[in-house]
Amino acid sequence: MRTTTVINSIMILTATTMIGLTHSAMANPDRPKVTIDEEHRICIDDNPVFPIGIYSVPLNKLSHAKELGFNMVHTYSGEGSKKRDNAASPKAIKAYLDAAHKLGLKVWMGLPRYHVLHQQSEKLEQRIKLLQSSPALLLWYLFDEPLHENVSPKLIASSVELIKKHDAAKRPTVLVLCLVKNRQKQHTKDTGYLDCADIIMTDPYPVKRSNSKLVGVYDEIMVTRRLLADKKPVWNVLQLHGKGPGGSGYGLLEPNFKQLRNMVYQSIVAGAKGLTSFAYDAGRFDLFKTEQGMKNVKKITSELRTLSPILLSLTPKESPLSVEKNQSIRTRIFLHKGNKYLFAVNMTYAATTLTAKPTKGQLPAKIKLLSDERMLTTTENKLSDKIEPLGVRVYEIKTK
Repeated sequence: MRTTTVINSIMILTATTMIGLTHSAMANPDRPKVTIDEEHRICIDDNPVFPIGIYSVPLNKLSHAKELGFNMVHTYSGEGSKKRDNAASPKAIKAYLDAAHKLGLKVWMGLPRYHVLHQQSEKLEQRIKLLQSSPALLLWYLFDEPLHENVSPKLIASSVELIKKHDAAKRPTVLVLCLVKNRQKQHTKDTGYLDCADIIMTDPYPVKRSNSKLVGVYDEIMVTRRLLADKKPVWNVLQLHGKGPGGSGYGLLEPNFKQLRNMVYQSIVAGAKGLTSFAYDAGRFDLFKTEQGMKNVKKITSELRTLSPILLSLTPKESPLSVEKNQSIRTRIFLHKGNKYLFAVNMTYAATTLTAKPTKGQLPAKIKLLSDERMLTTTENKLSDKIEPLGVRVYEIKTK
């Protein structure tokens, strides 16, 4: 199968539907309103957007992050170490936010971690007031895996309280939780971390060898949604890093394009409302050091931007399609402009077949396969398609 971007038919969607981060932010340049709607979409001035973000982008690489196709960036410089008071100065942070705004990029950023851990309220208030004045700030970043870092829910909650008090725009907060293995049990017993943030990110990094099982991406998002009772949005942090040119942390292997694309589509079918990725420049975990990694990212962000109008559309309460059970495949259906879009992901390294039929009515004689630029013929009112190992599909089923 050719790993092409989605075909041009999606790209001729109207400008209104294609509202993105830059356009939305212009509606109120001084301080755009950032909210989460009933569909768990992040909205800027009431316009839903699909975030495509990347961690740890230096000031002088912001323009490159935009060229790679990201619409949201993060820097650890403003957070510093939890062991030392070494977060970037207010002047440096303002320069970062101003530069991001000029490029039309949004930022998610945290507070100085040393100040958070030592409950230095006055200094935290000063930083909050500085950050909240910037139109580039989209979200407040609370912490990376606080349970793993032995940072209590109480400390996180105290930061949230200050943010809610001093941010006039009342921007949402986001927290990353690792929910693999025994940590699921911990968060089930104590929901303190889950209660703190408006958005929860997961960060499964499954690629450790060329044939690594990738199903953990889907599973961890679903576990998080269950723990939250689907009352809050879940975003995913994609693995970009690994051994070799892009870093050498935790025995990980840099994903190839097929693995990266599979993890992206797993996130979508699992219900993630946004995607971030680790990382542009984070010591051992560097995307920018690997030319192939940057090419892969540029291809997938292009695909995501094209798909964004569909990803921001509604998922039907009652499925219009009945998908035959297949342990290798995960699916999700979107309704956009009267048409149905079936996303499918083969989770395994073996080819498998997807079969689907309508719950009522008739399928069209031809179905467009957006992910592979070809048409499928339906037989006996069924859609049947063989999906290659780790393959992904987007089927456009037009309403007659």
